[in-house]
Amino acid sequence: LKGLRAHFVEVFVGDCFEALRWAVDVPLALVGIGTQGARMAELTMQRLGRDRAVARRPSTLVTVGADGIGGLSVPRGTAADVAEAVRDAAMTSTSFDKRSLVLPRCGPPPEQVDVVVVGAGLLGMITAKRCLDAGFTVAVLEQRPLVGGIWSMYANGTSQVNSSEGGYCLKEFIGEEGGKNGDNRDHSTAAEVLRDFAKLGESLKRHIFTQVKVVKVLGSAGDYHVLFQDGVGPSAAAAVA
Repeated sequence: LKGLRAHFVEVFVGDCFEALRWAVDVPLALVGIGTQGARMAELTMQRLGRDRAVARRPSTLVTVGADGIGGLSVPRGTAADVAEAVRDAAMTSTSFDKRSLVLPRCGPPPEQVDVVVVGAGLLGMITAKRCLDAGFTVAVLEQRPLVGGIWSMYANGTSQVNSSEGGYCLKEFIGEEGGKNGDNRDHSTAAEVLRDFAKLGESLKRHIFTQVKVVKVLGSAGDYHVLFQDGVGPSAAAAVA
């Protein structure tokens, strides 16, 4: 496993809950060897799941040479084959298909709205949602074909939020069902953040106009004209009331 760039590898005999309780910064794979080891790994996984002292990354249970236990069952084989299966299983939860962030255009940008938001990143989408909830008409202009801002541009499988949940909590914006099933938590992974971004973007898709590059903003004192280049339609200007 160390040869496959695992962060650390520890071997335990017996109860390892306390030793793993604070292993929260990387994806965790519990590997049980044989029937007894598999049962102990499953018990540890259950205890970690019940422990609410800290938010942790998703854990993966892998059993080797043991049938009838939960998790991914791997037959006994070479060390390299087993290690590769463990790594692949643990990394599955860290991946995210960025195609989910691509929004279809519902039409050209409107000629006049109360608020124009430039950029469909985290702050742009939250600003748009708050303005819509307050009764304003809104157009979000995003130059790329997908939402998510710098997270969709630069985040990878090892990226995570370097702050507590409050800074990136979207539960109140993605609805009751989304709030209950939302992925966001303390120090969320990139995959968790992007899944919530995709939900928020989907809820705002009638107001988000992708492939629109803002060129210049003219005006003052609340009376503005936004000049943009539309990658889908002709270049135009949107007036803000």
